[in-house]
Amino acid sequence: MSNDTIKTSKWYFSTADAIFDVEGLDIHDQTIYILLCAHADRDGKSFPAYATLAKRGRMSERKAKYCVAKLVEMGLIRKKPRQKDNGGDSSNEYTIVDAYDFLANIERSAHSAHGGMHVMHGGSAHSAPKHNHLSLPFLTDDDKRNQSIEFIYQKYKKEIPRERFDIVVQRVTTRKASNFEALLDTSVQREIANMQVASSHTDVIQPRRNRTTSNRKPKIDIVKDSDQAPAEIPPEKLEQMRKLARKLDKKG
Repeated sequence: MSNDTIKTSKWYFSTADAIFDVEGLDIHDQTIYILLCAHADRDGKSFPAYATLAKRGRMSERKAKYCVAKLVEMGLIRKKPRQKDNGGDSSNEYTIVDAYDFLANIERSAHSAHGGMHVMHGGSAHSAPKHNHLSLPFLTDDDKRNQSIEFIYQKYKKEIPRERFDIVVQRVTTRKASNFEALLDTSVQREIANMQVASSHTDVIQPRRNRTTSNRKPKIDIVKDSDQAPAEIPPEKLEQMRKLARKLDKKG
């Protein structure tokens, strides 16, 4: 396409295609990242509202918020709240981290975790990393920590659920260790071992308690008249019956 066919009234943007190589992102996460790049200025700052991201990303606003939080947690973007002049909430300010820098930092973390040394060699223009037109800032300590978290999660994601992993991250974060990544790796391994031990125990099913019979009415056996034993005849009555029987015998 020649330059004279592009109208200057339209806005074009570019983004690092390395975003498609970042593990742990689904199509919605990638869409939000690309939309933030589309709304960014040349300083890498982006200010779209959640409603705008949701509409242009063909997703719900709740999903857009979830994707933004995930990108922040991974270290692919940084979010800064803003307020209007009247004190009301405004759209957030997002700083975009280049996807190539993100992957390079994960690779460096992997080498340092295994005691290796990453050597940079000079190369041709074809081997140089691709960058977009944005002037992106260097990674902060929080960015590096978030990338270490994502690296460890990708390493053990088949053995531990994300919710359980996040709990381990919170525990390690409060300890403020100097070597955060190594401590997190060890803590995750310990948590996985505890999960395996817990799953090996079978649950004991408690027997169901019998219902109490203290409130039940006692059973009353009903005896029919025909089944009852004959009543005892008084002696005087018996004597009269005998006399009557003798009189009848004599007459007969």
